[in-house]
Amino acid sequence: MRSDWISVPDTGFYFGKDGERLVILLAGGTIRRQQADVEAAQSHWRLSKRDERRDSAMKTGPRPFSDSLRDDMRASSEFRRGIPAEAFAEMASGAFGSGKIMLRECIHGTIGFTAPGAALERSPKSLMRMLGPQRNPQTRDLFQIFAYLQKMEGIVLEVRFSSGEARAAA
Repeated sequence: MRSDWISVPDTGFYFGKDGERLVILLAGGTIRRQQADVEAAQSHWRLSKRDERRDSAMKTGPRPFSDSLRDDMRASSEFRRGIPAEAFAEMASGAFGSGKIMLRECIHGTIGFTAPGAALERSPKSLMRMLGPQRNPQTRDLFQIFAYLQKMEGIVLEVRFSSGEARAAA
């Protein structure tokens, strides 16, 4: 894949080209992390291409994205630790559904729902449903989930406020 990407300002969308294929990165983060996000996307694209070649050879078709994401989370602690922060940022910016999906995939792809469910005194199914597409979890429940993930991963999520002008300049 070519190393140059076209970005849509203030959206976190990046477009690249791989032969005749258009590659769209929809999970871009902050401007400060832009280069790291693009590099991570290229890495995921290379892994996806490798998986496609392997799966094609096995005649089973390409792997589902969630499987590739799960493998990446298990292989890279830095990537895995970044998911809760990105999920929180998505929710705080108004993309609640996207943040909820990221949070669900983070739990599903790493520790599973049994341990967090026990820690939060909820059944694993209840926790899984809470983060499902048709549900609207209470803020208290979301904060308990984030607190649990912070404890398990040894991370601290921080919230910083800035004016719109300062953010656009960054």
